[in-house]
Amino acid sequence: MTNDSISTSNFKFQLERSLFMPQNTVFYLEDVCIPHSWHTVEKDFNDTIYMWFSVSTGSNPNLVWNNTMYVIKLTPNNYTGSTLATEIKTKLQTIDATFTTTFTVVYDLNNHNIVISINNPMVVFVFPTDGDLIKNYGVNSSYDFALVGAPFIDIPNLNSWNDLIGNVSTLQQSMNAASASIRPFVSGMLDLLTVRNIYISSPNLGSFSSIGARGESNIIKKVPVTSDFGFLIVDTFTSPYDFSDCSKLTLNTLEFVLRDVKGTIIPLHGGHVSFSIVFSVHNVDM
Repeated sequence: MTNDSISTSNFKFQLERSLFMPQNTVFYLEDVCIPHSWHTVEKDFNDTIYMWFSVSTGSNPNLVWNNTMYVIKLTPNNYTGSTLATEIKTKLQTIDATFTTTFTVVYDLNNHNIVISINNPMVVFVFPTDGDLIKNYGVNSSYDFALVGAPFIDIPNLNSWNDLIGNVSTLQQSMNAASASIRPFVSGMLDLLTVRNIYISSPNLGSFSSIGARGESNIIKKVPVTSDFGFLIVDTFTSPYDFSDCSKLTLNTLEFVLRDVKGTIIPLHGGHVSFSIVFSVHNVDM
């Protein structure tokens, strides 16, 4: 790694001498080893709860709502379903001591999800999905709410917990205060693995012939996460078509970045990555 490398998941490697790649030169990544060293909840990765919280100050049929958007941070750590439920309850219960509201957070082992409810029929809470946050809570938002816990909602860097709890498609409201019918929030299936695939990209080695989920064109390897926390992810599989073209490139410094499917750099906490780059001449007639 060079001195200006940012981390072990965003690094540069200086070659001892410049290498010129002839016409029809391709390369493969083989024997990839990546430590599974990121946690279930990571700071500035997936640690942020966004909760729209509304309290009625009137009575039927003249309800008056005080709307608040809370931005709450989970503690970075490794969690099971039950310990995650405990952490969520702890953080939700401290948002405002003046409300006579008690949160109940239960981990459902059979469905591997989390159920969140409250005891106050005159309160509505919503956990906006990422799509709803981007659509309705951006710069031109027409929503009337106070924001607590952050100076603003950083739409490009939400770092939300929504993928962690499977809150990705349907906007759920906790209850209908007008009819006082309690309806708890039920999460989707928990994804405690957090990262399913690791995408290795290279700004100066990639041939710009690949297409990623976000339109990236310099991904040179996709590595499935096949090991639990604390173990090594090993990928030795190489397809005969799994190559990238590097014809007529002059290589001095190689740069590599490890990202998840959303393009966020994966925190490896100093764990080191290793792989082999194999260069070969591609016979276009075969």
